[in-house]
Amino acid sequence: MAVVDKTPGVTRDRNYAECSWAGKDFFLVDTGGFIPKTKDQLEKKVLAQVETAIYEADLVLFLVDNKVGIQIIEQDIAKRLRKVGKKIILVANKVDNQKEEQEIFGFKRLGLGDPIAVSAASGRNTGELLDKISDFLPEVKIEEEEIEIEEFPQLVKAGSVFWGIVLLALGVILLLANFDVIDYGTLFDFWPVLVIVIGLKFIIDYATKKNGKAES
Repeated sequence: MAVVDKTPGVTRDRNYAECSWAGKDFFLVDTGGFIPKTKDQLEKKVLAQVETAIYEADLVLFLVDNKVGIQIIEQDIAKRLRKVGKKIILVANKVDNQKEEQEIFGFKRLGLGDPIAVSAASGRNTGELLDKISDFLPEVKIEEEEIEIEEFPQLVKAGSVFWGIVLLALGVILLLANFDVIDYGTLFDFWPVLVIVIGLKFIIDYATKKNGKAES
């Protein structure tokens, strides 16, 4: 949240606010006043904060006061901003009506393009400014990787069929082998039958699930 006060120099640190407009999310950073040639130690620290914010930024908003007009300090700031190689939007604040909006084009002498007229107090043209900001911001495309979620279950099912066939064949082999040693009237060896039943169950479960998925 920005600090608003009539006294200059109240904002000293970088204040970050998360914003969203026209489907784009971005951070807006409010800084203290940019005083390029100051000798005051506190103002030098504020200047360091401003320069850090400019270095981090993808887009710089240069806010000027329409009531005051172009001063020497604005010319110094514009000169430095032209050297940083950043995208810059020139914003003329305190433009409260149509008549005052005609006065802002004197700021074109700063060499930063046509200014955008706004009024922070009334919110005038803030939507247009946000549209301009949104136009400057790059589109961020997130490519989602396609993941074959069915691949692992299919492998498990295929494995079930494999072991079902193996158990079925093993059970038949054991059953045929036992025919040679069966004594009529004695208890039949149940292990080959159990192996066959388990193998059949694996195969039937797979076939049932596959048919059910195909019908759905």
